Amino acid sequence: MRPKMAAVFLGLSLVAAGCSDSDDETGAGDNQTETTTTTTVPDIATTTTRPPETTTTTEQAPPDTTTTTTTTTTTTLPGEPSEIGPDSGDALMVVGIGHDDALNLREVPWGEVIAVMIPDIGIAREPTLTVRNLSGASETSSEVDQEDGITATGNTRSVSGSYWHELNVGDLTGWASGDFLAVLAAPSDATPMVVEALGQSQTAATMDELALTVAEVFASEGEVEPRVRFAAASESFEGIGETTVDVLGLPDDSVRGHRVHIAASDAQEQGHGTGPFTLLIVTATPICHSHRGASPTGVCN
Repeated sequence: MRPKMAAVFLGLSLVAAGCSDSDDETGAGDNQTETTTTTTVPDIATTTTRPPETTTTTEQAPPDTTTTTTTTTTTTLPGEPSEIGPDSGDALMVVGIGHDDALNLREVPWGEVIAVMIPDIGIAREPTLTVRNLSGASETSSEVDQEDGITATGNTRSVSGSYWHELNVGDLTGWASGDFLAVLAAPSDATPMVVEALGQSQTAATMDELALTVAEVFASEGEVEPRVRFAAASESFEGIGETTVDVLGLPDDSVRGHRVHIAASDAQEQGHGTGPFTLLIVTATPICHSHRGASPTGVCN
């Protein structure tokens, strides 16, 4: 049974919160010294009555020697080191990708993909991050906590105008684009602001349509074209429809955008998701730049 609606909204909105490996190749070769034992027999003198004198000289062969040569291959990272990135140990969240998409974890910036990270912020369930490891002989999957499952190593590279962060994700270390990594601040109730901005336009035929209408309220804060992605699929249960969108692209050196959770009443009380949907509650969580982070009070630095 779903918890009380208000608890769900507050619970879901508390979701917190684009590699330099040196591979050592060691090869061994054997250098063996071949030693020949030589026996020397002197000429026999025929003019003497003494029996021939024989002298044998034996040389002891030195022990076999083996020489092992170790070759270290250093991976060259593209771009230049940058200070515009998170500190070592900072927890990051995947943002700005669709609920049916994934973020690549690469060996080096723009390099081979070693894993994919699939966030699931869900509706009325704990957020998780599924990591599909592609680097082994066979593909494996694991789940990590989305709030602290991704941590920065402190290394950032600037490559062709974009920033890449080196990350620890579970047992893996790799690089991901900073465009899709951020720190989430504390959520707040944005319902009054959205209702005032929308006026009478608080009902839509589908949850997706209503979510996009709400997203425009947050996107209008910026002068650049925003990037809006459905971070969670729209769902309807017991007469309540819910979804979450990421709105990115604000021209602010502290706040990149907002993660917006929308809840609406479904006109079909059985909750089959047929709508129309009327806005109930909007919760907004600021998305902070990864190199700025958030303060202990939950505000973007």
